[in-house]
Amino acid sequence: MVLFNETDQKKKLSTFRKKEEEHLARQKASQSNYTYVDLTGMSIDTDALGLIDEKTARAANAAVFGSVDKNVQIAAREPDSDGVQSIIYKLKKSGWNPKVYIASSTSLEKAFSYYDDISKTQRSEKGKVSFSDNPATELLESDPSRKEVVDFITDTLENSKDTTKMVQAVVAGAIAVKASDVHIEAGENEISVRMRIDGVLQKITTIPKKIYNLLLSRIKLLSDMKLNIKEEAQDGRFSIRVKGNDTEVRSSVVPSAYGEAIVMRVLNKSALDVTMENLGMQPNFLRLIRHEINRPKGLILNTGPTGSGKTTTLYSFLKEINKPGVKTITIENPVEYHLDGIVQTQVDPDDGYTFHDGLKAAMRQDPDIIMVGEIRDNDTAQTAVQASLTGHRVLSTLHTNDAAGTFPRLVELGIKENLLGQAVNVVMAQRLLRTLCDKCKEKVAIAEADKELIEAIVKDIPNPDEYKDTLSKDYVYHATGCDECNDSGYRGRIGVFEAIIVDDAVSQLVQKNPSDRKIRAHASEKQHLLTMAQDGILKVLSGKTDVAELKRVIDIDDSIQNVIL
Repeated sequence: MVLFNETDQKKKLSTFRKKEEEHLARQKASQSNYTYVDLTGMSIDTDALGLIDEKTARAANAAVFGSVDKNVQIAAREPDSDGVQSIIYKLKKSGWNPKVYIASSTSLEKAFSYYDDISKTQRSEKGKVSFSDNPATELLESDPSRKEVVDFITDTLENSKDTTKMVQAVVAGAIAVKASDVHIEAGENEISVRMRIDGVLQKITTIPKKIYNLLLSRIKLLSDMKLNIKEEAQDGRFSIRVKGNDTEVRSSVVPSAYGEAIVMRVLNKSALDVTMENLGMQPNFLRLIRHEINRPKGLILNTGPTGSGKTTTLYSFLKEINKPGVKTITIENPVEYHLDGIVQTQVDPDDGYTFHDGLKAAMRQDPDIIMVGEIRDNDTAQTAVQASLTGHRVLSTLHTNDAAGTFPRLVELGIKENLLGQAVNVVMAQRLLRTLCDKCKEKVAIAEADKELIEAIVKDIPNPDEYKDTLSKDYVYHATGCDECNDSGYRGRIGVFEAIIVDDAVSQLVQKNPSDRKIRAHASEKQHLLTMAQDGILKVLSGKTDVAELKRVIDIDDSIQNVIL
């Protein structure tokens, strides 16, 4: 008895027709000057596909399916038709070099199906992605562990066909783990997704090339970048809206050996919730800084490398000292977070509007408090000093290794030594240390090598009685790793600080243009303030971080040498 399987027969008939259709297309190509292509087994470049709108492509029975540099590949049923020739003309006029292939109707339908992804992207409001009631919103509301975030991102990228949901998953995951940056990087064999969490890049997942291309196209469109530009760096921005609150995302795309590298900086507004109390300052240090920032005039400088939390600290100062009766202006590059009741301006060096220009303009606005994002040249330094000398409170940042290095750096920028004592109130330096995960940190006895290190740093600690309970401990904690911290052992960050108050003695000292080591030694002896290394060791002994993290962030050998000197 023979059973007739209709489904099986239809499948066989479809396969036969497909083979016949491809055979005819291949035959047509061999009889012409065109090359045959079968798109059904290929990855379609959606950047290239989007060069021609769907209506035009379907009418001409043609699709742009790939591009390399300025060369584009077009698949068509009838390459010599008027519709295809019109597409060729349009692309050439835009600077492209088209190459035409012959393809079957089935191949073209495969390409046309990718327009759905593009149309979903373009229907969204340019520059904004909104979370409604979807899994990304649920993730943000659930206080997930880092492992749960990684699993969510990986699952969405592998199984979703909606590019909007892909971007939502990645950015929502970054917000959930408080990542500052997302890196999507094309390698020779894989595409990696990494996030900078607590200042350290951590691998999240790997994705296929096809998904990478979809993400790249989506991010470019959201960021108002050009889809067809692949050999040049591009910058843009978009925002993610969650229940009425926007999170800004600054995006950057640069060409690399195996594709374009994407970086998205997530400007999480939770940074605005940081107050002076939870920066991590020791109580006596906090009282001193609070006194200094409330003085009616003078320059307050916070120093450290990029990513050390300088701007967040200055924002916490502004939140404390900005009052209804005070006019505050900031000059930033860029404006990262918007503060209520404060006028914030953004420099644009490409357009000739620099920190110096912004500072001069701010002075004409009758401000009481000015924050300058960074002092990096003579003009800005001179204007900031003049502003502080004429009755303004000026807050700014500077790139130096420590607080004492601020004075030689300002002299290097052209500020006269005799003006420093009059203009500057306090100079600070800071770094960010990862804090140990409370869920998995373990108490251990202090290792012998670490004990020697700790003793070398704290032997000259000022006012040791203030820290006697902490200094008397014979144990510390170390990182282990769990699901809560994605096996890193750390969760969150805390600041370590040092400062030098510009009193009469320091003012007289800097007029002699001394080395930063002499300034540091004088401040340590007379002002009894902790160095960053000493502050860090106290945080190690109190269980907030560990020695390994302190060594990663601070040059301990240099710190010990400075103490000895």
